[in-house]
Amino acid sequence: HRSLTSRRRSDTRKTTKGGVRMPKRPRVLKPLPLLDEPSLLEFFREEGIKAIHAETIWSALVKGKAKTLKDLEHVPNVPKRLPALLEGKFAVTTSKIVSVSRAADGGTTKLLIELQDGSRVESVLMHFGDSGDSAESDTKRQNHDNENANEDGDGDDGGGGEEEEEEEEEKKKKIEEEEKETGLPRKEEASASSKTLKKKKKKRQRRHNTHKRSTLCVSSQVGCKMGCKFCATGTMGLRGNLMSGEILEQLYWAISVCPPDQPLRNVVFMGMGEPLDNYHNVLPALR
Repeated sequence: HRSLTSRRRSDTRKTTKGGVRMPKRPRVLKPLPLLDEPSLLEFFREEGIKAIHAETIWSALVKGKAKTLKDLEHVPNVPKRLPALLEGKFAVTTSKIVSVSRAADGGTTKLLIELQDGSRVESVLMHFGDSGDSAESDTKRQNHDNENANEDGDGDDGGGGEEEEEEEEEKKKKIEEEEKETGLPRKEEASASSKTLKKKKKKRQRRHNTHKRSTLCVSSQVGCKMGCKFCATGTMGLRGNLMSGEILEQLYWAISVCPPDQPLRNVVFMGMGEPLDNYHNVLPALR
């Protein structure tokens, strides 16, 4: 049998295309990322371990319940022999954070991450909603919501907004139908209904804009072979594909620096590289 490491390679072929530099050799990682789905499931099959335990391990890592392989001994439902089997073959993380840069306005946090082979990629956390450090902004937002609630005659900021909007739409349609049938104008009532609908839509949009959350932008490749002139990454050429585990380690590190009051809610593949050019690694990362 060939070694697991030699089979799980994260890159393609040695070539030059359109003057853009391609990787000289495949990237081979040893140990492998514990978050790499294909590698871990293949290892489990070889050792006769049920695949369901992989999900338990990944959950423990992302939730911070296990920071080392030895910590897995204390995770419920993980086979006792498993941590010892993983030793030397897998690592909780194969990368490390080199630097964390926060924008002055608090809108973004950039992570420079060094991979096992010394290559570096960037991940960016984009923060939305008011900064949790500003009590003043929370007060202003609350006062603003209260004022609008008084204007609407409805202080409920709950989840019935969509149903109310649908009712207003139906009411507006009925008014228009009655006008057509009777020939009598009901413009004042229709106008009031339209204003109420606009207010409710505006209120929902405001709630969305002030909802505290973060989105993570991840890289899928070291460099890129697309060669777009406007993109700094494109001028690097493709130096290597990231394994799915390396992509997910960006999520792992981002969680560790993400503000607690602006929790991570979304992930986008808009960092370094072209995701569809590394489809076989991006797909398991998405899963």
